[in-house]
Amino acid sequence: MKKTFTLIIVFLMIFHSSAQLQIHMSTMPVWYITPGIFPTGLGWADIDGNGYPDVVVSCGLDVGNAPVVVYFNEEGTLPDTAGWISSYTSANGCLYLGDLDNDGDPDLAVASLGITNQGLPLENHEIFYNNNGFPGSPDWLSPLGNGFSCTGGDVDGDGDLDMVFGQGDWLTSHLQKTKLFINNGGIFDTVPGWETDSSYYVDEVVFADVDMDGDLDLAIGNERTVVNVGIAIFKNNGGILETTPSWHTSSVVGGRQMAFADSDNDGYLELALASPTQKFYLFDNKNGVLDTVPCWSSNCVVTEPSAVAWADVDGDGDLDLAAGSWFSKVGIFENTGGVLADTFAWSHGSGTGTQQLAWNDFDEDWLIDTVKQFQGNGAKKLFYIGKQPIQIISSVEMNGVPLTLDQYCYDLVDGWISLGFAPSASDILSIEYTFSRDPDLALTNWGQAKIYENLNGTTGMQDHEPRTSDTRLGPNHPNPLISGTSFPLSVKSPGMVQLNIYNFQGKRVKILLNGYISTGEYQITWDGTNENGTLLPNGIYFCQFIKGSVTFSEKVIISR
Repeated sequence: MKKTFTLIIVFLMIFHSSAQLQIHMSTMPVWYITPGIFPTGLGWADIDGNGYPDVVVSCGLDVGNAPVVVYFNEEGTLPDTAGWISSYTSANGCLYLGDLDNDGDPDLAVASLGITNQGLPLENHEIFYNNNGFPGSPDWLSPLGNGFSCTGGDVDGDGDLDMVFGQGDWLTSHLQKTKLFINNGGIFDTVPGWETDSSYYVDEVVFADVDMDGDLDLAIGNERTVVNVGIAIFKNNGGILETTPSWHTSSVVGGRQMAFADSDNDGYLELALASPTQKFYLFDNKNGVLDTVPCWSSNCVVTEPSAVAWADVDGDGDLDLAAGSWFSKVGIFENTGGVLADTFAWSHGSGTGTQQLAWNDFDEDWLIDTVKQFQGNGAKKLFYIGKQPIQIISSVEMNGVPLTLDQYCYDLVDGWISLGFAPSASDILSIEYTFSRDPDLALTNWGQAKIYENLNGTTGMQDHEPRTSDTRLGPNHPNPLISGTSFPLSVKSPGMVQLNIYNFQGKRVKILLNGYISTGEYQITWDGTNENGTLLPNGIYFCQFIKGSVTFSEKVIISR
């Protein structure tokens, strides 16, 4: 049975000892298999609907034609043999998992690269729909091209996932354009609805709302710089992507793989990447604009960086960065208070050719069910939940009424949901979801797929018993706080309570409540001032609720 905490809070407190807030990963893989020649793409998704994430691996790379395989998770145990193997084979690159037809289960898209020693012949990219399992052959094939990467995102804001395939290959000098295929209610066009003006050697495509204007922008990473472009971002303007990037940088050679996350908790997404220059880099996002020069780089010896993936590994509330390389280690850079260490807190020899990293709690030993609420503004359709990766999105409601599956789409890895309409200023969007305090790390390399287990559950950090309360403190809104914010408080039995604001250093700066409170529903407001009524500086704060032995916490960002 799954062990699940049901709380409507982010309850990690800043008062844990430093010994508790550490990265504890297994020193050896707890699961490893050989799925086929040159395992490449990797992802987690509950394909069979039993409530546990399955492992999906695409094989072939640029070496030979191979299938895509699925290992079905049986209540936290993964088998040694694949439960599904595609009859269709290709020189498969990376894959994407998402509900492409809005029917409630994850579908599969795969980019196909081509075989190098055959001169990289053109290939079709593939989509397999999940209808009580995947078919042996794809349901959809793209026009011919050569592509290592693909990703899904709601570009046009209609509530379904469109697909982008990054194309081109530096090794064989194949310059090609990146192409977008529009999803029309689960049916994909066979002619690109958008493509870049220029051709590139694209290794990575990633969607993210870089400027936080409520729609998804597209980032591409080249294997090598092309016409002064190592990395580029195509802004989304009202559902239409630029064809020439308005942001690009040549300050790094390229982005072999990339991942966005709010690493410093300021409400904007930073960009991490693995570059062929033997380093990992981070680009800071200042109020919706990425710097063109990295703000951080790794300081450890690796050979051919190849993969990055974000997750809160140590459970301290900020996102750590996993990083892999072709010819040396896989490791984790620990994030402490929004600052990444430049050396690995944990590392292990991963074998030759790490291709993909993916986080998920495969044994579901520390899941938390919670709710995130947003208020509409009449324009915004895209909402970031504030956790990544997400294990499950179980319910989406507008003003207490569940939305139908065809009204929204989402991405569990990056933690966003996109609606087919913009909620009005009077609308409240509620998202019930599950995330893990104990995510495990999977990888593919040129021979195997492996899982390294997160050992937080064995370090005394967690309580495996479900924790419930008759009183609940909900997430504040708006967050970040500009002029004021409100905390929903549900009190099921009367009693003495405290509600205090602490700064990031753990110093109490404001008392919001201290006394007896009756049963009822409350909205506790805070204007961002201290006890003297002075406006507090921008930064991260925590609202701590205490009622008897029950303690909850919510993180608040002040950004004026």
